[in-house]
Amino acid sequence: MESRTVEPFRFDFTGNIVGLGCGMALVNLLGIKFHGRVGWWLYRMIHLQRLVSFRNKASLALTLALNAIFDRDLSCETWPETDQNMNNARISSSLSDSGAPVTS
Repeated sequence: MESRTVEPFRFDFTGNIVGLGCGMALVNLLGIKFHGRVGWWLYRMIHLQRLVSFRNKASLALTLALNAIFDRDLSCETWPETDQNMNNARISSSLSDSGAPVTS
């Protein structure tokens, strides 16, 4: 170990990748800039290429394919207008019962 010469550290900059969400990304790859959907596609392909095992690559590829085919399930994230009014009434009545100040 001591007889080997130590090589100085050398860093090769290949670029930056920033995922912005909602199918958008910024990619600077070898000085070439991509953004929007093309950047997002490159971001996903580079991420897929950098994974180590075949199992992880297959799992990510399947997830990406299914996400491209099917939309997100927003049923748990949105409230229909009638349910929202009912929940507001329920929350305000429970707050008035608790003694907390209620402002309308």
